[in-house]
Amino acid sequence: MRQIAFAKGFKVSGTTLADILLRIAYFNNWYTDLASESIAMGRLKDVTWGEIKDFNLVIEDNHWNRTEMKHMLDTDALRIAMLRRPPIQFESMFNFFDLRGFYNVTSIKDFIDKLERNEITNNSRFVKLFGRNPLSWFLGLDESDFDNITAINNFIQRTEKMFDLVLISEFFDESLMILRDMTGFPISYFNYIPINLRDEKKKYYLSKKQEEILGNWNQADTLLYKKFKRLLEDRITPRIIQNVKTLQSINNRMHNFCQTSLNTTSEYHDLDKRFGTFDWNHIDSNRSHFYCKSLENKRPSHTQEKNSPLQNSFEVQRLFKRAV
Repeated sequence: MRQIAFAKGFKVSGTTLADILLRIAYFNNWYTDLASESIAMGRLKDVTWGEIKDFNLVIEDNHWNRTEMKHMLDTDALRIAMLRRPPIQFESMFNFFDLRGFYNVTSIKDFIDKLERNEITNNSRFVKLFGRNPLSWFLGLDESDFDNITAINNFIQRTEKMFDLVLISEFFDESLMILRDMTGFPISYFNYIPINLRDEKKKYYLSKKQEEILGNWNQADTLLYKKFKRLLEDRITPRIIQNVKTLQSINNRMHNFCQTSLNTTSEYHDLDKRFGTFDWNHIDSNRSHFYCKSLENKRPSHTQEKNSPLQNSFEVQRLFKRAV
């Protein structure tokens, strides 16, 4: 496996996974300096093939273009994507990007009430990105096929052939350990701090009926999610479950270390010994505090340092060249 390609959708825990992949790139010397050794992706049609023929990791959070990706990627590249339960993903996207004005509603509740009364007729996309069936659209389903069940089923079949693994947000740790088996990297490479979590006060908890209304409106996403959730569940073996326990143990020690390190004057090296961070930190002990910036700022803030193990991946769309 020479390349990893991640279709990073919106509000699916994709930023957390992107940070994991960026650290894997760092651990494996897949790039030297973000400023000089990476190419900003933006829209792939603006990048010439000659510029991007040699890279190891691509994280794309724009519209996944199957044709362009076929040109870019090696035949043995590992292609992964991620999904989240559609009603929950849509609510998160709606409130995170504040789509009230776009849909001319006062709240997500008002939006769902109008959906139920068939008063939502706006099928366009906010800034050409956010709208109906966001998961399916991102992975390549044409908007003209949103109500065509045959086209949706064909799209799901194509998606299954396109990706080697579709991770599920509700089974995040299990998904990571399946990915770990596919890549062969140590379990400790996959430790993480959740990125871009919303304040609980800003969340709207959907009723069962509201979830059903949103699920029916986003029927392509609903069918896509059901298919890949079932496929993922079939891959959760007893060994995967045991590896999840190991990962969660590592995560707990890392979080305890970080919470302590942010509130102490102790030397990081002493804290490393106390919390056993040599089991999960593959850099050097004096740099363990980089893992803790996310707890402090809720998203990494140390992007100015070269080769930082936790690059800020909130808007990262980059190709990383292998260091010479």
